[in-house]
Amino acid sequence: MLRNSTLKGIQIPGITEKLITSLFADDTTVYLSQDDDFSNLTGILATWCKASKAKFNVAKTELIPIGSKDFRNELRITRKLQPTHPRIPSDIHIAQEGEATRIIGTFVGNGINEAEPWTPILEKIDENLSQWQTSHPTLKGKRLIIQMVIGGRTQFLTKAQGMPKHIETRLTGTIRRFIWDGNRSPPVSLELLQQPVENGGLKLLDLNARNEAIKITDLKSYLQLDNSRPRWAQVDDIILSVNTQKSGLKLNREMRVNSFLQTWNVSTHNNPDLPLQTKEMIKIARKYNARLDAKHPGYMSETHYG
Repeated sequence: MLRNSTLKGIQIPGITEKLITSLFADDTTVYLSQDDDFSNLTGILATWCKASKAKFNVAKTELIPIGSKDFRNELRITRKLQPTHPRIPSDIHIAQEGEATRIIGTFVGNGINEAEPWTPILEKIDENLSQWQTSHPTLKGKRLIIQMVIGGRTQFLTKAQGMPKHIETRLTGTIRRFIWDGNRSPPVSLELLQQPVENGGLKLLDLNARNEAIKITDLKSYLQLDNSRPRWAQVDDIILSVNTQKSGLKLNREMRVNSFLQTWNVSTHNNPDLPLQTKEMIKIARKYNARLDAKHPGYMSETHYG
C-alpha cells in the first residue's frame, strides 16, 4: 500500500524506485519527503490495520527529522512538514538534536554522540568478563571467551555503524587485562598472541584487523558498480560529492560521480559532516591504496601495502 500510495518518499539520484519503506520482522521504517502529509500516512496505516486485523504500536512510533538544521527545528516546533498540513499528533515522539533512536540494533539521529551506542555494550562486556574470570580459565579458554564476548558483542554494531577509534583502544586494553589478569607487565605482547599458532601465537582476536576487514567489505560493496550495488552506496556517492577537498571544488558537484573513477579527493580530516562509517571506508581505501580494476569494473584491484 505504501509503495503504491501518493506519498513521495525520498528519491535517490540514480535509483528509479522511490525510497518509501523498509521492513524487518515487526519493525517498519517509513521515509517521507517534506511534501508528504503525515496524516496521509496514518490514514494508509489505519486502512491496512483494519484489513489485516493488525495494530501499530503508536506509543513506539518515533519521527527522526532529516534535512537542514533549520528545517529539523521548524518541524519540532510546528509538528508539521508543511504549514498547510495538520499537526502531527502529540503522542508521536519527534527525536531531538543529539537524541539517538534505535532501529534494528543501530542508533540513528542528528548530531548524536558516536560513542553513545557503545556504552551499554561495553558495560555488558565488562560484566560478562568479570563472571568468566571467576572460573579461572586457561589462556586458550580466555581466547575463546574473548572471541565470543568481545568479538561477538561488537561485530554487528561495527558493521552497521563503525567502531570509534577510542572504543577500539579501550576494548584492546580490556583484552590485555583479561588475558593477563590485570598484570601491567605481561610476559608476552598482544601482538605475539594475535599471531597464528604455527607462528607461536594464540590466534587471539585482533580487534584492529577485524575492524579493518569490516571496512574493506564496506568498500568492496561501495565499489560494486553493477546491478548488485547496494542502495546505501548511491547515497554515499552524494555525501562524498559534497565533501570534497578544495582542489575538487573546481569540478561542478553534478560532475563529481565517484572519487575512485575521477581525480578529486574526499575531505576526511576534521569533517563532522562525513558519517563515521563513510569516513573510515575512505581512510581504509587510502591506507591500502585500493582502486578499481580497469579490466574488471566493479572489483577492487589487488591491495598494495606500504
